[in-house]
Amino acid sequence: MLAALAALLCALTAQTAVAGGVIGALVFEEDFDGPLNTSKWHVQDGPHGHGVNTAANAFTSNGSLVLRTVARNHSVQGTQYFVASSAVDTSQSLAQEYGAWEARLRMPDVADTAGFRLHSSMWLVNMLPWIAANGSACGGGGHKSPEIDLVEYDHNEWTAVEKGPGPWAEGHLHVFFDNCTQRWAPAPDRYLLGGRDADFHSDFHVWRLEWLQDSLTMLVDGAVLLRVTDADYLRGLAGPLYFLLTNTVMTSMPPSASDVLPQTMLVDYVRIWTAAV
Repeated sequence: MLAALAALLCALTAQTAVAGGVIGALVFEEDFDGPLNTSKWHVQDGPHGHGVNTAANAFTSNGSLVLRTVARNHSVQGTQYFVASSAVDTSQSLAQEYGAWEARLRMPDVADTAGFRLHSSMWLVNMLPWIAANGSACGGGGHKSPEIDLVEYDHNEWTAVEKGPGPWAEGHLHVFFDNCTQRWAPAPDRYLLGGRDADFHSDFHVWRLEWLQDSLTMLVDGAVLLRVTDADYLRGLAGPLYFLLTNTVMTSMPPSASDVLPQTMLVDYVRIWTAAV
């Protein structure tokens, strides 16, 4: 009897029921209790298109991953940069199609960096096959991989002209069909939170993505932010994607006198599950 009960408890903890399907086994667990485990995490070091990441700005402290952006005038490969940022990913350890991704994050105070675009994100992508097949990109100017942005947090949101000053928290999907032509999902294709609803820097919050064959759901602290069920659109997200945490800048402008640096994004934990088969 005790053995049967133990087996039942193991089965219940290994799988998490979600709307539209069942999430399977826990395959990635990180609590950042010691030095950053580079067998799990690829630490980005070098230019990323809009700025530059340096390995020294990604480290662990007091049980959290610290992703830091600092003011730093320096030249990399002949290009002048005014800040140094940070990013880590699982491109060398784990990429998968379907499952659940969860992290507990405290965002930087992006409202204190209004002079340029500090951009903190939790997302999935797989640019490596595209780069291998097409050079830098197909069509030029980007990786053109399917991309799932669970949260992008910044002050100068692209929609700021319409919505007013940030901070803004946004999640959306990028799917490419027909030789790299991007196709947006039927509405709603993204969520956008602003003002008091977008204060994710004062405390930690749990962000979660559930990606199944018949649905994709984004949540924060258990509340559903976006759910997509369009079958044709979901097929466009095919292929294993790897996981990224980034605290980078999206402009080459120098900080202004009012910008407060350094800014840090803190990550308490990361969990990744497969999808049940």
